Amino acid sequence: MIHYLYILFDKEGNFYIGRRSYKGTNVASDKYMGSSKNKTFLPIEKKIVSFANSLQELKRRERSLIMRFISNERCKNLTIPPVKDAWGTFKWITDGKKNIQIRDEEAIPEGFKLGRTNPFGNKHPTEGTKQWIKDGKTKRSIECPGPGWKLGSYYDESKNLNPKATLGMKWITNGVKNRLIKPTEMLEEGWKFGRIVN
Repeated sequence: MIHYLYILFDKEGNFYIGRRSYKGTNVASDKYMGSSKNKTFLPIEKKIVSFANSLQELKRRERSLIMRFISNERCKNLTIPPVKDAWGTFKWITDGKKNIQIRDEEAIPEGFKLGRTNPFGNKHPTEGTKQWIKDGKTKRSIECPGPGWKLGSYYDESKNLNPKATLGMKWITNGVKNRLIKPTEMLEEGWKFGRIVN
């Protein structure tokens, strides 16, 4: 198997960086033109950049090259491939259009900043939007949607559990009932850690 790194170009000079593991013996006969998720990018030329001895090495080289050019407006890669074989912590960065996860020790490319953009556009609540609850249903709007709706918060009111209020608490059960206790509370006689599911 031949592992190689390539760059695709379109007629406007935009480019896409990719990798390929080819089963044939002659890379020149490989007509593969990439798998860009950007459907507006129509490649007309492919240039082979380098070869690698293993798939892991190829993935590292691809990631390194994309990191170098991701902030270039002509680069049509939408993401930086994650390094799945690496341990460590990661952070999200964005340029307002692309969201990328990089290692904590990696430098943030030019034009990017910490954080992520909303991948769903404006479908999520904006500033001033509130959640309203009626009969177990929820709606999000700035003003009350109508009679019977009351101001709620982002949790399932029927279970009466606000995730922020229960953070760090532990479930206990007596075999019949479940309840949450604070980490500092002692376990009462007849109770054990865990919960039963009905």
